[in-house]
Amino acid sequence: MVDSQSHKKYDDVVSRRKFVALTGVTGAAALAGCTGGDDEGNGDDGNGDDDGNGNGAIEADGDVDVWFETGNWDDPTNVQFNPFNPAALGGQLDEALWEEYAKYNLEHGEWIPYAVTEWDIGEETVTFEIRDDLVWSDGEDVTAEDIVVGMRLDEYQDGEIWDFAESVEAVDDTTVEITLEDTANQEVVEWVLLTRNVNTPEHVFGEYLDRIDDGEDPEDVMGDLATWDDREPVTCGPFYFSDEESTNQHMTAPAMDDHPDADEINFNGYHMYERGSNEAYHSSLIDGEFDGLLSLFVSSELLQTFPDTVDEIQIPGTFGAGIIFNHDHDIFSEREVRQAMAFATDWELAAQNADPESKQVPAVPCGITTAAIEDYLGDDIDDYESYDQDQDRAAELLEDAGFEQDDNGDWVDSSGDTISATIVYPSGWSDFVAAAETVASQLNEFGFDLELEGQERGTLEENLGNSDFELANFEWNEGAIQFNHPYYSLRHNFRNRQLDPDTSFFNYPESDTIEVPARDGDGTIEVDVVQRLNDLASESDEDEANEIIKELAWVVNQDMPMLPIQSKFEQSFLSNDGWEYPDPESDDMQILFPLYWLPKQGQLKATEE
Repeated sequence: MVDSQSHKKYDDVVSRRKFVALTGVTGAAALAGCTGGDDEGNGDDGNGDDDGNGNGAIEADGDVDVWFETGNWDDPTNVQFNPFNPAALGGQLDEALWEEYAKYNLEHGEWIPYAVTEWDIGEETVTFEIRDDLVWSDGEDVTAEDIVVGMRLDEYQDGEIWDFAESVEAVDDTTVEITLEDTANQEVVEWVLLTRNVNTPEHVFGEYLDRIDDGEDPEDVMGDLATWDDREPVTCGPFYFSDEESTNQHMTAPAMDDHPDADEINFNGYHMYERGSNEAYHSSLIDGEFDGLLSLFVSSELLQTFPDTVDEIQIPGTFGAGIIFNHDHDIFSEREVRQAMAFATDWELAAQNADPESKQVPAVPCGITTAAIEDYLGDDIDDYESYDQDQDRAAELLEDAGFEQDDNGDWVDSSGDTISATIVYPSGWSDFVAAAETVASQLNEFGFDLELEGQERGTLEENLGNSDFELANFEWNEGAIQFNHPYYSLRHNFRNRQLDPDTSFFNYPESDTIEVPARDGDGTIEVDVVQRLNDLASESDEDEANEIIKELAWVVNQDMPMLPIQSKFEQSFLSNDGWEYPDPESDDMQILFPLYWLPKQGQLKATEE
């Protein structure tokens, strides 16, 4: 049994398990503007001047006695590696320690098999094969039973796969079969399945499943499991976590000699240092203390000061700054007001002010990532409103909503009160700050009365999660590879559980149908967005699924649950001073994230000590 405090923690974290799992490496976003702490820590410079171009495995002569020095935003004293305890996960260390089922290449739009070698998604079952040469760090073989244990435990934390699965079993040592509950969208199931990690050894986690199978209350069992901090993980990636070498500034992920991919890795492993601010991370790259970083916002102006030995790799991101409306607010619950704010603002200017090289404006706001809009809307994109700046149209919309402009140029309601609000934003995120300042300035010039309030990230999330805000400059989508598929990003726009496990933290209505103008201009349509999301998840016909995507994207475009200001490129960095890797602009780099994926493919090699 667990005590009442553990039960409370179980209730808090398990109920939101599905959405926490989706965020994956959202911590990379946190690195875009984290603050606090100090800037101490020492790096070991690489040597040499090989710029490491080319594709495929890179040849390097023998092992090199050098560590890859990099940063990590996680507090080393707080990381843990129990995937069922989302309160404090290993962050980017997970990228090194676990084997991914597969990786998605954004340039090719294709999956690269890795721990899962092949898969078949049928109408009734999903069958997949895992590699037969993987081993756990304690010497045990990785088998299909390890996969089954993890998936079955996931069922008790609302794991995403159980939106589709009825049962899962190990057919043999390397084959797993999932029986589907009903017909399913094969593309969505593929995203759910292949973005998983191999991280649940049966000889570690099996005891919890045995307790449930023996009749113990699943809530009690999962309460125990959800509150276990695992600082000594049994891993299966080519690196392991060396806890004894961890300090407040330093974490170690040494290479595993017995891993089947060990021959691909010719360096000792990763040293990771926590820095106190964006500026400190910048300095570590500029001064040669770091050999690379998983993700960091660096403005195009600052990038010009980086040495030639540091290469930037740009990868389309899935999120960026947006305006989040509290739909319980008397004013911002009005569609015309939300649309007027979009028409009154120059979004291109907001993106330019944040950074012209690493920010994009979506072609149309529709709840789909900027990189995927044309893929899914195709030629129909012209039907959707782009909301290019048109202040006359904005004025018409406000007048339709019952507002008028007074002699001072302010927009006021029938009582003479100006449209006023506070926009809260993450104070340490410099690109978000620039976006918020641009939006507020333009809307105030248009006749609003908006104030800005920067809040530390944790405080901001707490306030937003409690719906204690009017307007927020916050991410309009989540930072995980899955959100390139419209099912995830549209669900995020309509049924956001990012900060509240029970409801949309911005109070967008879920129980009502949404009435919007018909896309063909003939009258209106009513859309039950929750039902249509469910239809999308279960639709096995690709053409029908794409029509549902277009319909839901149209509702977002017309009703504006939230307003995307811009999308970002993920900026990864590698140093060619002592390291070889493919051309930074090559297709091989369009993977989240090169720093940890390339060594597994023999594409990141140390050249000299």
